[in-house]
Amino acid sequence: QTATVAGDGTVTGPAQVGEVERLEGGGYQVAFSPDVLPLGTITVSYTKEPENAAFTNDGGGQYTLTGAPLVPGSVRFQLLATSGTSTKVYKCYSRGTLVYAGSTIIGTINNTTGVMLLSGTSGVDVVKHTRQKLVRSFSGGGIQVGAPWYYYKTTSATTSFAFDLDGILEIGYMPTGGGEADSFEIAPSWYIDTDPPVGLSLVTNGIAFQWAGAAHFTRDGVLFRNWAALTGLATATGSASTGGRIEFTGVPAGGANAITWSNAAHDARGGLDVFVGVFRVPRAPLQAGSFQLQVGSLIGTANSGGVISGDFDGLVDFARGVIYWSVADLGPGDAEGVAVRADELTYNAVYLQYIPLDETLLGLSTARLPVDGKVPIFRSGGQVIVHNTLTTALPNPLTKGTAYDLGRERIAAVVVRSAAGVRVPGALYTVDFDPGEITVPVESDITGYDQPFTVHHRIEDELLCARADISGALDLVAGLTHDYPADTSYVSSKLRKGDLFSRVFLSIEQATWTGVWSDTQIGSAPTANYNDIDFPWEITNRGAITERWVVIFLSTTTVRVVGENVGQVLNGVSITEWIEPINPQTGQPYFRINPAGWGSGWAAQNAVRRNTAAAGSPGWIARTVLQGPATLASDSATLAFRSDVDAP
Repeated sequence: QTATVAGDGTVTGPAQVGEVERLEGGGYQVAFSPDVLPLGTITVSYTKEPENAAFTNDGGGQYTLTGAPLVPGSVRFQLLATSGTSTKVYKCYSRGTLVYAGSTIIGTINNTTGVMLLSGTSGVDVVKHTRQKLVRSFSGGGIQVGAPWYYYKTTSATTSFAFDLDGILEIGYMPTGGGEADSFEIAPSWYIDTDPPVGLSLVTNGIAFQWAGAAHFTRDGVLFRNWAALTGLATATGSASTGGRIEFTGVPAGGANAITWSNAAHDARGGLDVFVGVFRVPRAPLQAGSFQLQVGSLIGTANSGGVISGDFDGLVDFARGVIYWSVADLGPGDAEGVAVRADELTYNAVYLQYIPLDETLLGLSTARLPVDGKVPIFRSGGQVIVHNTLTTALPNPLTKGTAYDLGRERIAAVVVRSAAGVRVPGALYTVDFDPGEITVPVESDITGYDQPFTVHHRIEDELLCARADISGALDLVAGLTHDYPADTSYVSSKLRKGDLFSRVFLSIEQATWTGVWSDTQIGSAPTANYNDIDFPWEITNRGAITERWVVIFLSTTTVRVVGENVGQVLNGVSITEWIEPINPQTGQPYFRINPAGWGSGWAAQNAVRRNTAAAGSPGWIARTVLQGPATLASDSATLAFRSDVDAP
């Protein structure tokens, strides 16, 4: 089927109404209602050609467009209007043989001769609205919201603007003949405008009508079609609003564009139309990112931060279940926003319910745990570490003895890995942290590691947290000293342990070692005694561990050293020499015993008991996995024991 545009702009053919209209901003609008709904897209074919701007001013508001004859409806121009010291520029256009400024007729045009006479209305009345903006702020979830929570008090005044009919500022038109054929396709959006009378609104529940050969009905503002009596199912195909507009998201192609109404009612109850509101849901907390607000086809959705966007603006306090909302674009434009019926507001949300865990399975009492199981790791007055780790690939092969720049200064830590991902020992390279350079010394043997090497280098700032907000924002007492890329940087909490140092304590000598680890003497004491006053056992933070030790005499001058957990670490060593059992993890002695402290009088089976404590502190770590299907193939976390003093 084909519809054709006549010379006067009207549409003929299988279309009920319509005409071609030149838009104020340029371009054309074709409005028509076909008798039969098209199958798929609509093809618009037309002829286009460049605009002509030649004209003569004949005086008295008369102009001759010298490129005549003209394509009807193709003329556009700008006209100046004044009111006192105020000026306005109006976009004018022709439609058929009439000339318009906006919707006001200001003249006529002869499309054959090109003569245009601006002799109609000499001006227009403009209603100017003056609004006082009144702001109201809401807060929720620790976030203060100032917009768009406002409304306007409006006063109106009418001002008359007079046209300067001899002062055309800009003109353009298309002569007839010639031109270039062109076309485009559109997928139309269909709607029905019921246009309720002033003061009434369309009831969006229970609308029923036959259109395009299919039965349609609405339920709570949602439009359905083709209800199946056997299953009770129907296809959602659009929406209806109280303003009277019924929009279709899908249409049965090829059906007749005719409507048979079965039910459609106007609501004259004078219900409450609202622009903004606050309400609380019956249960809380809510699942973050799950909230949706809806009235008919208007939908607003909250993100994980609680900010509502779409056809509504606002904020959701997920913890308390409080919603602050307003219609979108509330304010100066479009009649100060579109009000909605309060009794038609609906929402969707997911309520969270926390199930207590078995203390036996959890391994600790849940009495003091938060109901959601979340324990804050950032606190006001606590320390945080802002850090960023990047990688730099070294040349393949690298040159020994060459310092390679990592591109950052004041680096905090470096880890080097081979091409196979194997960690390269730190003894094989040196790092100059301040300028950010790494060097593999000439004497380093790196033949067992595949190149190229990848350097993982970290920058960081350790700062005091002044305030930890529920929104996730952290206020720090000082500024950052590095530039941190936003997408690869992190902040970590720090569990402070105070001053820590290794130490040796407990002094027990027994005549016989019984094999029982006790912090009190078992049996009698030997004749000899180690001199802890003048020659105490020596210990360092780097080598010490938390352990109970015993030195058992094999003879009067030889001993073996045994740890309760690490077992025997030395055997058959002489007390005339320094006794230094090595910690294999650090390469440093667990402790050192001075030979001058032994004295004489020792016998076989005598035992000397001492305890050592490491420069460390225990900490509880709970890895929590929530119920549900796996979302990651693998996951990891990094723990670091940090010291603020560079001491052995």
